[in-house]
Amino acid sequence: MRDYKTTNPKFRAPVIPEFEVYRTKVKKVHDGWQALYEFENNYGASIIQNFGSYGSKDGDWELAVLCDGAICYDTPVTDDVLGHLKEHELAPILADIKALPEIE
Repeated sequence: MRDYKTTNPKFRAPVIPEFEVYRTKVKKVHDGWQALYEFENNYGASIIQNFGSYGSKDGDWELAVLCDGAICYDTPVTDDVLGHLKEHELAPILADIKALPEIE
């Protein structure tokens, strides 16, 4: 049985220097980490790496687009979560989310 109170040392929060100003929270999720980002257009992102995230077995990341803080499945960026992402792929996706038109 997994110990969800213990963080797996192979998981870590992402480091995306050009978007650190938009990072609002980093927290433990199960045995890994989640970083939350918020933009002025009321969109944001959740980037997660833990035992259940897509690609975590390979050290990859999963990203979900957020609308007003909830997962959003109908943006031009994606209609689902994006899994199996390398760390260098995260910044361009965050830039696409930041460029979306403002939510009214």
